[in-house]
Amino acid sequence: MELYGLIGKEINHSSSPDFFKKKFARLGLRADYRLFPLENIDQLPELIATQPDLKGLNVTIPYKRLVSRFLQEITSTALYSGSVNTIQIRHDRKKSRLIGYNTDIIGFEKSLLPFIKGRKNLKALILGDGGSSRSVSYVLRKLGIIFIHVSRTPQKVSQISYQW
Repeated sequence: MELYGLIGKEINHSSSPDFFKKKFARLGLRADYRLFPLENIDQLPELIATQPDLKGLNVTIPYKRLVSRFLQEITSTALYSGSVNTIQIRHDRKKSRLIGYNTDIIGFEKSLLPFIKGRKNLKALILGDGGSSRSVSYVLRKLGIIFIHVSRTPQKVSQISYQW
């Protein structure tokens, strides 16, 4: 049985296992989804080594920006956003290969496009400075939408804005 899961800190409240288990059942897939709380991102290699059926992970706070040092490959969108929220794991006999993706960018862009089709001079407001806000700012800039980014931590927003 294939295994998937979520890594992060303090994730025991997550409803992801219920969501994915139901989705796997509807699709007729023999797969399981579990929570893998990590106190430190440095625990990731041990998790991968001890879970040979693990095929993929979702990544949540606070590890979206920290996980990239464990990856052997990273997609351009994840690289540009500076944030990885999905890891594909390919096992072979000797080692595992981890590939990082950012699905927030794809999801946000695809959900936004139908609402802005044919419109000009668009403006947006981004609230917060989490990993998803980096993805949103990437898409807005790519689409030529002027935006303001506000946060309780102004220096984090400055770092995100400076990156683009």
